[in-house]
Amino acid sequence: MKSIFRKSAVTIIVAWILFFPFTTFACAEEQSTFQKELLSAINEEGKLSEDGGLVGVLNSMQGLVIENGSRGDYVKEVQSLLITESFLAEGEADGICGNKTATAVNEFQSNSELNATGVADLYTQFVLIVSTQEATEYSDEDDALIVKSGNSAVVVWPDNNFFIGLLDAQDNIDYGTYYFNTGEYYAGDFDSDKRSGEGTAYFPNGDIYVGQWSDDQMSGTGTYYFGGTDSGEYYTGEWAENKMNGSGQYTLSSGQIITGTWENNSHTGW
Repeated sequence: MKSIFRKSAVTIIVAWILFFPFTTFACAEEQSTFQKELLSAINEEGKLSEDGGLVGVLNSMQGLVIENGSRGDYVKEVQSLLITESFLAEGEADGICGNKTATAVNEFQSNSELNATGVADLYTQFVLIVSTQEATEYSDEDDALIVKSGNSAVVVWPDNNFFIGLLDAQDNIDYGTYYFNTGEYYAGDFDSDKRSGEGTAYFPNGDIYVGQWSDDQMSGTGTYYFGGTDSGEYYTGEWAENKMNGSGQYTLSSGQIITGTWENNSHTGW
């Protein structure tokens, strides 16, 4: 996975989104489709006019959502952005999404002409980050277009990969949703810009993996659903280097269950 905040000699362009005219984003390569749409969204204070392209992808993704009952640092960060935009009062960023936060999200969505559900889906997170008064915009040595507000960011690379989520103190990807231009995307923890910790991967063929990651690979314990969570076929157990390795249980769609040990995706013992 690409590092998005490596220091470089690239000129940093900073624009206060709601107060100054947008400064043209300059990069060595031609801007990607998604980058152009992100620039358009900034000009329109976060709104994308067409239900296609980047917004179409965002609306089709499951990813990370913030809803009543959600907890954690990312919830606190979103609450901080809602405070900045005066949808929550000072001191209400506690990392717990309750009725007050859900109502604030609903009001923000209505104000932004989004579908008002009270659930902060990926599109709502996108609009909130790029339209807040504290947002700054700049580029990096990979010609990524970055819009950052607080510790949250939207990052779009020239190859149409993008990230929406939380950054750590060193501006590395920490937690959020990363979309690959292959159609695969991942929602969860990161470490030094790599998938590490707990997370969920969604594959273009409908497969889903939910579990532990290390160094950008499925590693530890997790469940892999073949064809999605409703297919009836899945493996739950130990993983290493993106393969079934260790103890686990494979359930077939017929209901047959195979337990035992696995090595490189093959059943090797009972």
